Amino acid sequence: MNFNLAGDSNWTSFLGLVNTANLSYNVIALDSTPTGQRYLSTTNDDLATIQVTRNQNLKQFTSTNQYINAVNAIGTNPGAVSVNGSAFEASSGPSDFAYYGAFAPSWGGNAKFNSTAAIGTSLNFWQLGLNGTANLNKINGTQYAGQWDLTSGGALSYTVAPVPEPDTWAMMLAGVLTVGAIARRRLSV
Repeated sequence: MNFNLAGDSNWTSFLGLVNTANLSYNVIALDSTPTGQRYLSTTNDDLATIQVTRNQNLKQFTSTNQYINAVNAIGTNPGAVSVNGSAFEASSGPSDFAYYGAFAPSWGGNAKFNSTAAIGTSLNFWQLGLNGTANLNKINGTQYAGQWDLTSGGALSYTVAPVPEPDTWAMMLAGVLTVGAIARRRLSV
């Protein structure tokens, strides 16, 4: 998946005002499944660090819904301001809470891992889930095969490393066996 912000005037004007070396990004999402909420987040922390986060912290991530609803309502809100073809709203409502909570480096302290990285750094993608019903249980985490990356030019991409073909595995195994046979032969001489 690729998305390019380079043609967005808001992105280019924003980059003209900041030092890109100080910028960080993350990708988070949530949706509902038949078995409950599914939480998706970027982080380069390992599973042990991620699992320090508790069920009660993960449940607070659902506040992102308030942010999404607020953003979707901006177009019809009389208090919204249009700049460079894009609308935004300055308020102290749920959109602000979500920005400082869900989109902060550790979901506003709700996660015990850092979900962000500097622009130009790849981020691993994780599916996070509740572990049982007790609030103090450590959460479950499953890492996806792909990685997210955002360049200073505005290219956002999600890439999955190719899986080696069976003939590649067979050739690699043959090479390992050959090296082992040579080493064994040298030891016996």
